[in-house]
Amino acid sequence: MPPLLCPVDKVGSLAGLHHLDHDQVQAFFDCSYRALKAGGVIAVADVLEGSPVAEFLNGPVDKWSETGHEGMFYKAHDFTGYLKRAGFRNITEKHEDFLWQFDCFDDLVTCCQLLFGLVKAEKVEIASTLVEMLGVTECERGVGLKWSLLYAKGEK
Repeated sequence: MPPLLCPVDKVGSLAGLHHLDHDQVQAFFDCSYRALKAGGVIAVADVLEGSPVAEFLNGPVDKWSETGHEGMFYKAHDFTGYLKRAGFRNITEKHEDFLWQFDCFDDLVTCCQLLFGLVKAEKVEIASTLVEMLGVTECERGVGLKWSLLYAKGEK
């Protein structure tokens, strides 16, 4: 493959890799490595296999959206392996919990309904599922939806 005319400083992926077949994922990391200039950085974040987020996406989102959802999620250290095989160094990887913060519970439910295209469920059903599967808590801004992702970073 010929070199790129204009290498880039940074490459990022936020919660999109779980839509690729696992053999395509290594190709993504390999291509990212080639696209980066020396000292460039890649940062990715995606869903941890077996987490409540994974269960929510492949459960209610799959069932209640027009398009469905069949994500192939990642185990701890998967990204480290992909990054190493592509040639990256100074690799870090960690699973982080955080909150999506909203002014009120209704805003939280509406956001999830629209974001995930949950057209086949009533708001009350969505609300109870979010509480049961992911957890909702009071927070500084109002209410927070518990969420988590697996984060990894590497340098060329």
